[in-house]
Amino acid sequence: MKPSKDIIDKISYDFAWATGLGSVVVDVNGKEISPWYNFTPFCQHIRKMAEFYPLCQQCDRCGGLESFKTKQVSCYRCHAGLVDFSIPIVINNSMVGFLACGQARVENSMLLPSILPTKNNIERISRLNDLWHEVPVMEQIKVDAAAHLLNTIVENYLSKEYNIQVVRGINASSPSEELISDAQRARMDKIIKYIHDNFAEDLTLEKVANVANFSSCYFSRFFKRVSGEGFSAYLNRVRLNESRYLLENTHWSIEKISRSVGYNDSAYFVRVFKKHYGVSPHRLQQQNVGIPVINL
Repeated sequence: MKPSKDIIDKISYDFAWATGLGSVVVDVNGKEISPWYNFTPFCQHIRKMAEFYPLCQQCDRCGGLESFKTKQVSCYRCHAGLVDFSIPIVINNSMVGFLACGQARVENSMLLPSILPTKNNIERISRLNDLWHEVPVMEQIKVDAAAHLLNTIVENYLSKEYNIQVVRGINASSPSEELISDAQRARMDKIIKYIHDNFAEDLTLEKVANVANFSSCYFSRFFKRVSGEGFSAYLNRVRLNESRYLLENTHWSIEKISRSVGYNDSAYFVRVFKKHYGVSPHRLQQQNVGIPVINL
């Protein structure tokens, strides 16, 4: 039995108005096949412009494909710098589209990956710039929770009713794992903030564990259980995200960028960056030479 498009639209509609986020159903090419639910004035305006609309479609599509590839729904920055997530919908092993949601302004969002390396000229259009600054600000933890919630809704309703396959959520824990309390999440938030504030330093698991007043062994287990990712992998991702931003927005040397994000060995940084992004920092830097910085 195939799912009614109305059912998926209804989920998208209810989710948008319940969370305050924008939501739309798109096909495999990123083309909308549902109305825009709770879209911000900024996103409504920019999607009506021939210059930017294809970039919006690419973001929805690429975000969903990335989630499908990694088997994990992850938040990312769209081409306009807003935070989005996209959930792939697979029926009978065939990709049929995505639930694209988000449109939130998040502090420190530059630490999230950009889904597209594209630069644009939003800042030069005063009306767009004004509308961008009117987009509601939301904490990252709330956007993550919304993504997890929507994926759970899709998984537990559509998958059972219509044999739809979805990814397993944001670092989802198995049912047998201990539930994470609000106090533990609050403590993790402080640890994450410390890492984001000090990632350029010589951070080690032992040093951060000491700051958190944990033993190294307990901290390692705690961090992975609450965040779903090992400490070293998380720190590495934060550093690489920042290095990509610097490569795209400055004319610093590779060596300077490497040091500024916490890598003392630039050759090692180049290897890690290329493995993570599939492109060398030199190549990415060349692609962005002469492109003005956009400070939204």
